[in-house]
Amino acid sequence: MFLCNFKTNSLLFAVTATSVLLITFMGRPVSTANILFYGIVGSYSQRISTWPLIEALADKGHNVTYISSYDAKDPNPKIYDYAPKKWKEAMGSWEDQMSFFEVRKNKQMISMWFDIPSLGLLACDSLYSDPEFMNWVNSSSFDLIVVDALMNECAYGLVHMYKSKTIIFATSTPMGWYYAFGFPDETASITECMFDFPAGKDMSFVQRFINGMSPIVWQIFREYWYFPKLEEITRNGLGLSKEELPSFSEIERSANLVMLTSHYSLDYARSLPPNVINVGGITALGKTKPLSKNFEDFINKGKEGFIYISFGTVAEFVNFDKSIQEEFIKSLWSFPNIQFIWKSTFDVDAELPNHVLMTKWAPQQSLLAHPKIRAFITHSGMGSTVEALQYAVPLISFPVLAEQDFNAHQVASRNAGIMLEILTLKQEELEHAISEILGNEKYRNAMKQLSSIFKDRPVSALENAVWWTEYILRHPDSNEFLRSPSIQQSWWVKRQVDVWLFAVVLLILLPSLLVYIIYKACKICIYLIGSITRVDKKNKLL
Repeated sequence: MFLCNFKTNSLLFAVTATSVLLITFMGRPVSTANILFYGIVGSYSQRISTWPLIEALADKGHNVTYISSYDAKDPNPKIYDYAPKKWKEAMGSWEDQMSFFEVRKNKQMISMWFDIPSLGLLACDSLYSDPEFMNWVNSSSFDLIVVDALMNECAYGLVHMYKSKTIIFATSTPMGWYYAFGFPDETASITECMFDFPAGKDMSFVQRFINGMSPIVWQIFREYWYFPKLEEITRNGLGLSKEELPSFSEIERSANLVMLTSHYSLDYARSLPPNVINVGGITALGKTKPLSKNFEDFINKGKEGFIYISFGTVAEFVNFDKSIQEEFIKSLWSFPNIQFIWKSTFDVDAELPNHVLMTKWAPQQSLLAHPKIRAFITHSGMGSTVEALQYAVPLISFPVLAEQDFNAHQVASRNAGIMLEILTLKQEELEHAISEILGNEKYRNAMKQLSSIFKDRPVSALENAVWWTEYILRHPDSNEFLRSPSIQQSWWVKRQVDVWLFAVVLLILLPSLLVYIIYKACKICIYLIGSITRVDKKNKLL
């Protein structure tokens, strides 16, 4: 009996001690939460960027819903995946909305950024006029909404309706409108990825002017054009009055956390407030499955390894000019000892050499982790770039849209890859780039160094993202401690414009005042001297 009680007590002590340790190191336990990931506006790659976090939260017992424009290719039974039918049909593919190659060719990259909000308005209007979606909204409840930062602000209406907490999930380095979340103004030294100017002292006055004006332009554009339209659609959709729905600017400023899928090994060193965390690399878990036999057999045919080619989910190769396609393909014929595995959703209408394998699907991380890989020819999307960093694979980059020029430039400036222009590509340029990557060890060595910095963290990016998500759920008053006080200030106060203007006025007025005082003093002195002289003359006459 004594032995039985002793064993029972020992077991209870061990369980209690373990629980205390877990609570000590992991924070208070989090009860099951209803979490919505909102990514209605975005390509399928947006899903890929958040999916590891979604699955990790579902594995921890949370009820997770993902709403987007596309059905899951590999559904997870633990996750409710919802693609509203009306919007899914209206959205189609990103290439149905705009040809990104044509945008680049016509030098419309900047104007494209101001066109995407129209897609956000279209999506919001489609959703709130969809009875199926409204039934789902009215029958749901969420404790936390994770909003994709690319023009998905329509979700702010749901944030207000459910009184939920909010995480802004950004699949890039900071854009111009992210300053709304309390970012300090570093536009004098750090280029916004829309422009990809040189950093620090190499940025010219004109570039600093453009870079500095960008956040202000975005703030004016969003607060006086974009948000009022979204608010009107939301009020009509939810049946709210103006008094019942706060401004979207106010809802946005109340966001609890911002997650950036970046890292200082790829980005610049930035001064981020406590409510902004880097989770770059959550897709690059370092755990890959063995390649299938057909991929492995094809790789083993090559004498000098293989190169992987992929232009992502929206910048499809078949949309490039025919002449560019021909120049690209001709260069591949020049490397018969290298195998090329080329992922493309659409068939390429051209004769390809036998050492090129065209596939509509590829296990990208398993290929990047393969010991025989030599390089990755890519569009330099954030997801592909961080995965290349994870597995230390040098890049040959052909940026097409968004922040891809920024990513490609950062890698090339660190000698971890070569950046080329897709609009003017010549066969010789790609041949030279491939030869350089294959023959010059500096690229692989530089990428190994970057990879080492990228992976050297106290916890993985995914563990960090999960911990912070649950931290926000654990602490209802997190905003009181994490948010910068500047989030409530106007742009000119935040940037001390009024202080500098006052200082300039003082610098102008003080010398003027001093001159005036000296003038008056001199005038008085002259008058006094004159008066004394006149008195002396009068006394002499007397």
